[in-house]
Amino acid sequence: MSKYVLIIIFILSICSAIFSETVMPWNEFDNKVDQLIESEKNIEAIKLLKESIKIYPKNEFEIYQSISILYKRVGEIKTSIDMMTEANNKGYYFWFMPRERAYNNFRREEWFKKALSANNALRDKVQKSTKPVYKIVLPKGYNVKKKYPLIFIMHGGNQSIELAQGRWKSDNLYTEKIVAFVQSGWTVGTNMYRWNLSGFDYFHEGTAIDEVKALYKEILAKYPVNIEKIVLVGFSQGASLAMNMTIYNDIKCLGVLAGCPFNDDIDEKHSLNLKKRNIRFFVFTGDKDRRFEKTVKNMDILKKSGVKVIFKINKDMGHQFSPDIENDIKKALKLILEK
Repeated sequence: MSKYVLIIIFILSICSAIFSETVMPWNEFDNKVDQLIESEKNIEAIKLLKESIKIYPKNEFEIYQSISILYKRVGEIKTSIDMMTEANNKGYYFWFMPRERAYNNFRREEWFKKALSANNALRDKVQKSTKPVYKIVLPKGYNVKKKYPLIFIMHGGNQSIELAQGRWKSDNLYTEKIVAFVQSGWTVGTNMYRWNLSGFDYFHEGTAIDEVKALYKEILAKYPVNIEKIVLVGFSQGASLAMNMTIYNDIKCLGVLAGCPFNDDIDEKHSLNLKKRNIRFFVFTGDKDRRFEKTVKNMDILKKSGVKVIFKINKDMGHQFSPDIENDIKKALKLILEK
């Protein structure tokens, strides 16, 4: 190798190092965009996102999706759809609901129908090969002859196993426990999945309960799980699914860790039955979550029946994860697993 080649390699490595130091980590960039959106600086957020497409190639889909949503938010529907089409041409597809009020004046437009058809065709093609899946994380020092508690985690709507793993973080989660992350077989956007909550969603065959129970049985058949120590965990759609499956005893568990659930009202009959079964709940939500009042009502019913509940309200927060999620997980597992 000549000295000139070595010099070129050296220069490229230096440039690469400098570039990596100047590029903001994706999580920080994403938070910066969120702050602009929360401050209703949508146009600034759009500009920043457009400038970032080449900087964060691994997050290209998320960037396109955010831009399209923001253009819709500011009333530029045609531009919003054009951004979706640009993403479609790169192979991405979106969770797109044409019945939304924002599209009332556009559903009969040919450009709208053409864009919707192209997006849905991509989704339907992927759906044909999409099945419910799970990922297991085994504890350190795993012993196949030992029985372990199972922490069974369900992702939120329009999310995935990867997103769930990135959010449910705590050393307590992975100490002497088997952790299972499960994912719906219904894809609605690129690497985005939803649970079919008994007809709440459309365009899907089968139900979330059937999918989850099948995955659960498969996990029990393959791993040494202590079936007397099961904890159901979820956020948003996943939280609602976890709570409903617990209420109706679809999976026998000790309790639930739920973030921002949006269940139908829990009645006294449900609550007394949960008390009898000694089911425990750790629930967190934001006081600005649109389902906050219903969650408060449900927690009050559980408490009045004597169900063991820790209900954490995150001030000035909406439908989002707790900033102190590690501590929440620690307290929840102590409540549910320790007698």
